Amino acid sequence: MSGGRLQVVENLTGTNRLQRVEQHAQMWLQCKGNPCGQEQEVRPATLSKYRVKKRKHLYSKVAAPRTVDYSTSSAEKALTSLLEFTAQGPATSVHLPPPSLSKEVLVQLENHRIYYRTAVFTSLMAGEIEKCSLHRTASFLKTLNLVKQGAEARIYKGTFLGKATVVKERFTKAYRHPVLDEKLTHRRTAQEVRSLLRCRKAGISVPVVYFVDYVSNCIYLEDIVQSTTVRDHVTSLQHSENNTAKLYPLAEKIGQILARMHDEDVVHGDLTTSNMLLRLPADDLDLVLIDFGLSFISALAEDKGVDLYVLEKAFLSTHPNTEYLFEALLKSYTSTSKKSGPVIKKLDEVRLRGRKRSMVG
Repeated sequence: MSGGRLQVVENLTGTNRLQRVEQHAQMWLQCKGNPCGQEQEVRPATLSKYRVKKRKHLYSKVAAPRTVDYSTSSAEKALTSLLEFTAQGPATSVHLPPPSLSKEVLVQLENHRIYYRTAVFTSLMAGEIEKCSLHRTASFLKTLNLVKQGAEARIYKGTFLGKATVVKERFTKAYRHPVLDEKLTHRRTAQEVRSLLRCRKAGISVPVVYFVDYVSNCIYLEDIVQSTTVRDHVTSLQHSENNTAKLYPLAEKIGQILARMHDEDVVHGDLTTSNMLLRLPADDLDLVLIDFGLSFISALAEDKGVDLYVLEKAFLSTHPNTEYLFEALLKSYTSTSKKSGPVIKKLDEVRLRGRKRSMVG
């Protein structure tokens, strides 16, 4: 071997990564004088480093060779290199620490070996706990009634802790990368819960959050019993004669609630009359906002204007000939919100952009 280094070929008996790392740690801690016992073969008399070269057939998959150097007098650098080695897995070549390492450094290496073993055990236990949690959640969801399934989640209805509950389960997307899918799903689940809690603190009527399971990405929400959607209510009044006058108070109520929501910098992201519930009797106008799956926190007037534009397009497409109702909604929004000026201005700009897009095709 070139460079005047000592080459040792060891026979590792460990069957898993933890045992192999522990064997390396023991070899590192025994580096005093003649660290490698009878198996070593000294070529030059003066050696600055000792190298251990593993047999590649011990692993089914051998990564690209990388070298971890411990020939430093800094304990911090030695521990950092050891941490990188244990975190990245087995290396094809390793430099053992020289015998000049102080006893303090060796003690730190021993402590790190114990810490690494504890971390691996904790990681394994966390994996088992996660599997058990997913199994329990799947078993519980089987006892509930599947109401509907959309592009983002499944909706179940049932009982949780003796209360009528709606469970929203965000399922995995097979077409996305697993890491990306996990991050997006977790972030959207947390953002939905955050928006619901912010609305409740502001006094806006939204479902109560009972429980959040970030392992299975399930949200346990209050089931608004004895309620109807605003879409069904408006449609029923439109079909009846001389009852359209009752829709004005409803439009004003919607505008007031949206103004309070936007003042709290909560953007719903999917405002439709199907995502608004009316507790019965509907004449009380007890309005509840639901489905914050696309919501986010933003103070930009642009985002709030787009939120109103989405509601306008959904409102007019679902309920034809109701332009006067949306105008009443905007008047109520303007009179209630403290930040309505820039939002309405942005709404007009978004309308112009939408018209240009439809003209171009």
